[in-house]
Amino acid sequence: MENIYVWEIVKAEETMLQERKLHMEDHRKVLQGNVAELTAKMKKLKMDCQMKANRAQAEGAIVLELKNQFEEFRLKYDRLFDYNQTLRNQMQSISHEVQKIDESNGWSNLKSKLGFPTLENNGKGVDFENATETATECGEHPFSATYSSSSPRHRRPIYQC
Repeated sequence: MENIYVWEIVKAEETMLQERKLHMEDHRKVLQGNVAELTAKMKKLKMDCQMKANRAQAEGAIVLELKNQFEEFRLKYDRLFDYNQTLRNQMQSISHEVQKIDESNGWSNLKSKLGFPTLENNGKGVDFENATETATECGEHPFSATYSSSSPRHRRPIYQC
């Protein structure tokens, strides 16, 4: 009898072992499925990571190019700003020189020579009939006293045919 009990115990143990093997096999298959799924996700994540790294590298190159362009534009702006300042200073200098010339009666002398009324000729214009004699006395070239018909009032605009 003892053999029978041992035999039954061994049989029960073998049945439990078979059941555990089946259960473990099912569990192993589930785990293998999970591993395969996670491996696929990991590959996808690696590819996404590589794509993002490539994109970041390309965008970094674009950023570097834009920085270089900005630096070039900034240098050009500085050069143009300096040039503008130089031109302003020259214009201001010329303005002061013209003002000095005007103050030294250089402009008034020119006005009186051209026949404009000034304080020197008592507010009277130049006598055009005697202007050639006056001009030759001063050593200047005489100008024509006849009125030219080419004044802007008599000219036809360029765009009219």
